[in-house]
Amino acid sequence: MREVLQIHEGFHHSLYKDTVQNKLGQLAHDVEASFLAEMMMAAGLGQPPAGFDGGIGEEHFISVLARKQSEYLVARSGLGLAEAIVQAKLGTSGSS
Repeated sequence: MREVLQIHEGFHHSLYKDTVQNKLGQLAHDVEASFLAEMMMAAGLGQPPAGFDGGIGEEHFISVLARKQSEYLVARSGLGLAEAIVQAKLGTSGSS
């Protein structure tokens, strides 16, 4: 019975560790997407031509568009920021 409990505890710990790593990965990708969206907006990507004033709705749309585009870019390949965050938090290196 003791062996069964040890196996169960080991499985639970492994499952918990995998869940934490997955959650950390998701959060790191969210941080990378937010960073990329801010950089895209700061660079003026998605801005309408001069003289076109859509008001507050336009400003909101541009931020939503930048966020969706950045999420797509991160999902496709990303900048590597998310992986660096995960490695730093878990204390691992890229060579393992």
